Amino acid sequence: VAWLTYFVGRYLVTVKFLGIVNILAGRELIREFIQENAKPDDMANEMLRLMNDANARTTCIHDLDAVIGELSSTGASLRAAECVLAAL
Repeated sequence: VAWLTYFVGRYLVTVKFLGIVNILAGRELIREFIQENAKPDDMANEMLRLMNDANARTTCIHDLDAVIGELSSTGASLRAAECVLAAL
């Protein structure tokens, strides 16, 4: 977003994460590249790390499967909404 929007939003919105997967997990499962950290080389290196490091990839898949498992039972949309609201 524009720098002014980011600057103002940073003080109005108090969440630890912006990505829905990270919000639902309550921790950073997927690295977030926000504003000055959104550099093409850094994003490419993270993707290469996940592609080339079998342990990192397996951990990521396992963690994402756990989030999916939490959402797949009855009442998933309600729990997702509660998680989002709790993070706000």
